Amino acid sequence: MSVQAKGYQLTDVGLSNDNKWPVALTSGLADVKVRAELNGQQLRAQGGASLSKSPTLVGQGRRYEPPTQSLSSAVRDISELSIDADVKGTLDQYDVALSSDLDRILQNAAGKMVNDLAAKFGAELQTAISAKIAEPMQQLKKNLAGFDGMANEFTERVSEHNDVLKNLLEKNLPVKGLKDLPGGLKSLF
Repeated sequence: MSVQAKGYQLTDVGLSNDNKWPVALTSGLADVKVRAELNGQQLRAQGGASLSKSPTLVGQGRRYEPPTQSLSSAVRDISELSIDADVKGTLDQYDVALSSDLDRILQNAAGKMVNDLAAKFGAELQTAISAKIAEPMQQLKKNLAGFDGMANEFTERVSEHNDVLKNLLEKNLPVKGLKDLPGGLKSLF
């Protein structure tokens, strides 16, 4: 036996009655196809459903829990959903295997949640570190500001001494007894 329904309107279908995170399909269109065989007591059935036309899934967990917030957001953002079922066994004892793309959707939501939490933690850590080192950094900048003037003066003096040395070397002064420096000049230090 085969059954097929296209564009079946679904409204207020409970998918999970869990108190921590109930999920319901509030609206959507479903295309359903089921094929079943019963041979004596042996049952074999296969089917699939596709929800479309912006199905509205609502997950309302505790608002203060980040995992629940992320999963609720992911469930609300679903635009299409596919579910497949395979049933094997007898009428009294059967196995049902379900598969859907909901796993992928929830895995993506979990990954997004981890990334969001890591970004939030990183921003909070950076803010805390910046606040902790702000005053010491200002003090260090003040302390190092005096070195700028000293470094400029030192550079200026070295430049002047180099000019004097160059002039002396160009004049070919007597170099008797002078050694260690070009032109026979001795180091003053």
